[in-house]
Amino acid sequence: YRDKSNGEAVIKEYTGDDPIVVIPNEIDGKKVVDFGKTFTNNKDIIAIKIGDNIEEVAEGALTNCDNLKYIVFGKNVKVINDGLLGGSKIEQIEFNDGLEKLGSNVSGVGLKSKIDVSIPESVTEMTFRGAKTLIVKSGSYAESYAKEYADKLGMAYKVE
Repeated sequence: YRDKSNGEAVIKEYTGDDPIVVIPNEIDGKKVVDFGKTFTNNKDIIAIKIGDNIEEVAEGALTNCDNLKYIVFGKNVKVINDGLLGGSKIEQIEFNDGLEKLGSNVSGVGLKSKIDVSIPESVTEMTFRGAKTLIVKSGSYAESYAKEYADKLGMAYKVE
Protein backbone atom coordinates (compact mmCIF):
# COMPACT_ATOMS: atom_id res chain seq x y z
CA TYR A 1 0.00 0.00 0.00
CA ARG A 2 0.96 3.64 -0.31
CA ASP A 3 0.77 5.86 2.76
CA LYS A 4 -0.85 9.21 1.95
CA SER A 5 0.44 12.27 3.81
CA ASN A 6 -2.83 12.57 5.75
CA GLY A 7 -2.46 9.13 7.33
CA GLU A 8 -4.72 7.34 4.87
CA ALA A 9 -3.72 4.33 2.78
CA VAL A 10 -4.18 3.42 -0.87
CA ILE A 11 -3.82 -0.23 -1.86
CA LYS A 12 -1.38 -0.38 -4.78
CA GLU A 13 -0.78 -4.13 -5.15
CA TYR A 14 -2.37 -7.44 -4.21
CA THR A 15 0.06 -10.30 -3.76
CA GLY A 16 -2.29 -12.84 -2.21
CA ASP A 17 -3.82 -15.85 -3.87
CA ASP A 18 -7.06 -16.11 -1.91
CA PRO A 19 -10.01 -16.08 -4.35
CA ILE A 20 -12.13 -14.22 -1.78
CA VAL A 21 -10.80 -10.70 -1.21
CA VAL A 22 -11.85 -8.30 1.53
CA ILE A 23 -10.48 -4.80 1.12
CA PRO A 24 -9.91 -3.87 4.75
CA ASN A 25 -11.13 -0.74 6.45
CA GLU A 26 -7.61 -0.16 7.83
CA ILE A 27 -4.03 -1.28 7.30
CA ASP A 28 -1.51 -0.60 10.06
CA GLY A 29 -3.95 1.84 11.69
CA LYS A 30 -4.44 3.83 8.47
CA LYS A 31 -7.85 4.14 6.81
CA VAL A 32 -7.91 2.41 3.42
CA VAL A 33 -9.57 4.95 1.11
CA ASP A 34 -8.77 3.63 -2.38
CA PHE A 35 -7.61 0.58 -4.30
CA GLY A 36 -7.41 2.12 -7.78
CA LYS A 37 -6.97 -0.57 -10.44
CA THR A 38 -5.12 -2.99 -8.17
CA PHE A 39 -7.33 -5.91 -9.18
CA THR A 40 -7.71 -5.17 -12.92
CA ASN A 41 -6.97 -8.31 -14.99
CA ASN A 42 -6.86 -10.52 -11.89
CA LYS A 43 -7.88 -14.01 -13.03
CA ASP A 44 -7.99 -15.56 -9.54
CA ILE A 45 -10.51 -13.61 -7.47
CA ILE A 46 -14.06 -14.92 -7.29
CA ALA A 47 -15.53 -12.54 -4.71
CA ILE A 48 -14.64 -9.10 -3.39
CA LYS A 49 -15.94 -6.98 -0.51
CA ILE A 50 -15.02 -3.32 -0.71
CA GLY A 51 -14.13 -1.72 2.62
CA ASP A 52 -16.31 0.81 4.41
CA ASN A 53 -13.81 3.71 4.13
CA ILE A 54 -13.83 3.75 0.35
CA GLU A 55 -16.12 6.45 -1.05
CA GLU A 56 -15.28 6.30 -4.75
CA VAL A 57 -14.41 3.31 -6.93
CA ALA A 58 -12.08 4.06 -9.84
CA GLU A 59 -13.00 3.73 -13.50
CA GLY A 60 -12.31 0.18 -14.68
CA ALA A 61 -11.32 -0.91 -11.17
CA LEU A 62 -12.28 -4.57 -11.67
CA THR A 63 -12.11 -4.87 -15.45
CA ASN A 64 -11.19 -8.27 -16.92
CA CYS A 65 -11.45 -10.16 -13.65
CA ASP A 66 -12.57 -13.22 -15.59
CA ASN A 67 -13.67 -15.30 -12.61
CA LEU A 68 -15.16 -12.56 -10.42
CA LYS A 69 -18.74 -13.55 -9.58
CA TYR A 70 -19.68 -11.66 -6.41
CA ILE A 71 -19.12 -8.09 -5.29
CA VAL A 72 -20.33 -6.30 -2.17
CA PHE A 73 -19.81 -2.57 -1.75
CA GLY A 74 -18.87 -1.05 1.61
CA LYS A 75 -21.40 1.15 3.36
CA ASN A 76 -19.77 4.48 2.39
CA VAL A 77 -19.29 4.05 -1.36
CA LYS A 78 -20.91 7.09 -2.97
CA VAL A 79 -19.52 6.94 -6.53
CA ILE A 80 -18.90 3.98 -8.82
CA ASN A 81 -17.21 5.20 -11.98
CA ASP A 82 -17.59 3.87 -15.52
CA GLY A 83 -16.52 0.42 -16.67
CA LEU A 84 -16.21 -1.19 -13.25
CA LEU A 85 -16.66 -4.84 -14.22
CA GLY A 86 -16.14 -5.18 -17.97
CA GLY A 87 -15.40 -8.74 -19.00
CA SER A 88 -16.41 -10.41 -15.73
CA LYS A 89 -18.94 -13.17 -15.05
CA ILE A 90 -20.74 -11.37 -12.24
CA GLU A 91 -23.59 -13.32 -10.68
CA GLN A 92 -24.40 -10.97 -7.81
CA ILE A 93 -23.80 -7.28 -7.10
CA GLU A 94 -24.79 -5.74 -3.78
CA PHE A 95 -24.81 -1.97 -4.00
CA ASN A 96 -24.89 -0.07 -0.72
CA ASP A 97 -27.59 2.28 0.50
CA GLY A 98 -26.06 5.73 0.21
CA LEU A 99 -24.66 5.13 -3.27
CA GLU A 100 -25.23 8.33 -5.27
CA LYS A 101 -23.63 7.87 -8.68
CA LEU A 102 -23.62 4.69 -10.72
CA GLY A 103 -21.49 5.03 -13.85
CA SER A 104 -22.05 3.63 -17.29
CA ASN A 105 -21.15 0.13 -18.24
CA VAL A 106 -20.67 -0.94 -14.64
CA SER A 107 -21.42 -4.50 -15.64
CA GLY A 108 -19.47 -4.14 -18.85
CA VAL A 109 -20.22 -4.78 -22.48
CA GLY A 110 -18.40 -8.09 -22.13
CA LEU A 111 -20.54 -9.27 -19.23
CA LYS A 112 -20.92 -13.00 -19.77
CA SER A 113 -23.94 -13.56 -17.56
CA LYS A 114 -26.53 -10.80 -17.34
CA ILE A 115 -28.15 -10.55 -13.94
CA ASP A 116 -30.90 -8.75 -12.09
CA VAL A 117 -29.57 -5.69 -10.24
CA SER A 118 -31.24 -3.75 -7.41
CA ILE A 119 -30.56 -0.03 -7.56
CA PRO A 120 -30.60 1.77 -4.19
CA GLU A 121 -33.08 4.59 -3.74
CA SER A 122 -30.16 6.90 -2.87
CA VAL A 123 -28.84 6.89 -6.47
CA THR A 124 -29.39 10.33 -8.05
CA GLU A 125 -27.19 9.97 -11.12
CA MET A 126 -26.69 6.94 -13.30
CA THR A 127 -25.77 5.83 -16.78
CA PHE A 128 -25.84 2.15 -15.87
CA ARG A 129 -26.30 -0.61 -18.42
CA GLY A 130 -25.58 -4.30 -18.63
CA ALA A 131 -28.23 -5.85 -16.38
CA LYS A 132 -30.98 -8.25 -17.36
CA THR A 133 -33.45 -6.49 -15.05
CA LEU A 134 -33.10 -3.30 -13.04
CA ILE A 135 -34.98 -3.52 -9.76
CA VAL A 136 -35.91 0.02 -8.67
CA LYS A 137 -37.88 1.71 -5.92
CA SER A 138 -41.13 3.45 -6.80
CA GLY A 139 -40.65 7.21 -7.14
CA SER A 140 -36.85 7.01 -7.22
CA TYR A 141 -34.45 8.53 -9.72
CA ALA A 142 -33.61 4.96 -10.79
CA GLU A 143 -37.26 4.39 -11.71
CA SER A 144 -37.32 7.45 -13.98
CA TYR A 145 -34.00 6.33 -15.50
CA ALA A 146 -35.37 2.83 -16.11
CA LYS A 147 -38.53 4.16 -17.72
CA GLU A 148 -36.49 6.28 -20.12
CA TYR A 149 -33.56 3.99 -20.94
CA ALA A 150 -34.28 0.33 -20.12
CA ASP A 151 -35.78 -0.55 -23.50
CA LYS A 152 -33.08 1.36 -25.40
CA LEU A 153 -30.36 -0.47 -23.49
CA GLY A 154 -31.94 -3.94 -23.71
CA MET A 155 -32.91 -4.22 -20.05
CA ALA A 156 -36.18 -4.89 -18.33
CA TYR A 157 -37.10 -3.17 -15.09
CA LYS A 158 -39.23 -3.95 -12.10
CA VAL A 159 -40.60 -1.40 -9.64
CA GLU A 160 -40.87 -2.34 -5.97
